[in-house]
Amino acid sequence: MATGTKPAWNPEPARPASRSAVALLKFLPFLLVGVIGSVVGGWLVMEKGVNLALVSLALVLALPVMWGSWIGFKEVWRVLVDFWPQVKWWHWIWFLSLSSSFVFRYRSASEISQSPVDSTAGLRLAPEVIVACILIARLIFRKPDWGPSMTKGIVGSMTIFGSVCLLSSLWSVKFSWTLYKSLEYLLDLSIIAVVLAIVRKSEDFKSFIDWTWVIAGVTTAWVWIGLPIWPQQSWAEESRLAGAYPIVSSNELGDTGAILILVAAIRYWPLVGKGKNQAFYILTALLGAVTMIAAQTRSAFAGLAVAALVVLYFAGRTKYAVWGSILAVPAVIFTSVGPKIMSYLQRDQSAEELTTMSSRLDWWSIGYKMFMQHPFTGLGAYAGSRFAVLANIGAPQLHSDWLEVIVGTSIWGLTPFLISLIWIWAILIRYYRGRWLTPEDRQLTLEMIGVMTVITIHSFVNVEMTWHHPTLFLIVLGWAEFMRRRLHARSPGRTQLYQTPVLIEQQR
Repeated sequence: MATGTKPAWNPEPARPASRSAVALLKFLPFLLVGVIGSVVGGWLVMEKGVNLALVSLALVLALPVMWGSWIGFKEVWRVLVDFWPQVKWWHWIWFLSLSSSFVFRYRSASEISQSPVDSTAGLRLAPEVIVACILIARLIFRKPDWGPSMTKGIVGSMTIFGSVCLLSSLWSVKFSWTLYKSLEYLLDLSIIAVVLAIVRKSEDFKSFIDWTWVIAGVTTAWVWIGLPIWPQQSWAEESRLAGAYPIVSSNELGDTGAILILVAAIRYWPLVGKGKNQAFYILTALLGAVTMIAAQTRSAFAGLAVAALVVLYFAGRTKYAVWGSILAVPAVIFTSVGPKIMSYLQRDQSAEELTTMSSRLDWWSIGYKMFMQHPFTGLGAYAGSRFAVLANIGAPQLHSDWLEVIVGTSIWGLTPFLISLIWIWAILIRYYRGRWLTPEDRQLTLEMIGVMTVITIHSFVNVEMTWHHPTLFLIVLGWAEFMRRRLHARSPGRTQLYQTPVLIEQQR
């Protein structure tokens, strides 16, 4: 082309996106949070008598909090986009199983007896029927053949527990309820058996655990979204946060908040190197902290405190636990912080309510007396507590895994349950200290030790492991069994222990 000749085609450069549109997009979250915060703040002042100065201070601090949240939300979106390709069909099976535990109304024992299944109960039954049909079809066509997986290791031990619960329906005080709840628990356990039959790499099982944390985070966020929409249902009479639709108890929310804090802290401060996605985990920890404080669940605080000490010990960071205790204990004892904490945890309850642990001791006493009348068989799994011990009280469970098992199945159910629990702890501790784990597997094992600490403590005052849906218990069980099977599959002559570069250099 000759010099000075105008080209035949000269494409125009792409125009950048409108700056006003981008600015508006960034402004919308601030506007949304501001409107919701104003509505909630006004409702707290007028309806609940909250101090106006506290609400004003919260609104003043809202701007920097929202700015930090905006940075965190952008990282949340990036993390979810990166995670999405890892989601497989068995992730959705797990979600359906979890969704069947959503509660939309409470019913007494008499109401269940009069109308076992209604339209609302169908919302819980439908996901379970879908899951059962899919798993049975895959078992028939052996895609995968997960039947043998139900009889191996810790899963096999818990299968014995579920079978004992199922057998107890023959002498149960409520045959249909024991039969249904036992099959429901075995269905939950079968999902873990399916995952263990499919997964061969620890990265894939980690995606299963991450999927559980995503569901927990989204559920918690939905409770906060529902607060301005259903304020009366979301803020219980005891001034505690609860879920409205679906119903999420304050105790369950507090426990979830504690788990979110624990997992976020472990991943933010890993054993080796620097943590990734730090803004994401900071936001997750803040969500968990605010939720736990608003739910005012005493067992959540206790479980988190003990789990933090256990994790620091196994991580080799004992000095942080010691210094934290040295600084915290005097501050609580010798300042006004201690009385304020006790007043907060008391939740306006009387001394009698505190000494009976919110009536739990009374329920446990009745349950033990009922068990002594049937010491060799129990009253039937899941039904003994609800339809015999608590029939006139209205509580759904005895708020203790151990009392539930003993009252329902006596020693026959307690034995495999206790064996499984000890087995899980033994594997987690032994394998964590072994040299065959990669840093990533060791990191995840430490996370499972922390979670297992929380639910073990909660099992004495809540049902964490034996009632549908035992989410946390099953993912810890699954990870422990996954490591056991993976190492058991290797012959001793071919087992290669993982050694860190530091250890290799020391051997040289």
